[in-house]
Amino acid sequence: MPSQDCRALGDPYASSLTVNMLCVLFTDAGNNVHAMKSGSSLVCRQGDTWWQHGVATWSKDSYVNATQPDVHSNVVKYLPWIQQNIEGLFQPLLG
Repeated sequence: MPSQDCRALGDPYASSLTVNMLCVLFTDAGNNVHAMKSGSSLVCRQGDTWWQHGVATWSKDSYVNATQPDVHSNVVKYLPWIQQNIEGLFQPLLG
């Protein structure tokens, strides 16, 4: 969901959301689907490829629901740091 819509929900979103975070509202989650786990991945599929967009950081409630968004670190904002710190650690898979 857009950051301005998330901030409009009031605290803690208005006071704690930074430019390095994403608000994610699981509108089809139903009520109390599962506990939000800090550090879990937010991934989206584009064609046959899965892309990581976020890392779960915090939630107003301790469960996923359709009214309160979860907050994730925005992976794109950290790509330079990630690339710098994994450089040379992985070998490409050769087909």
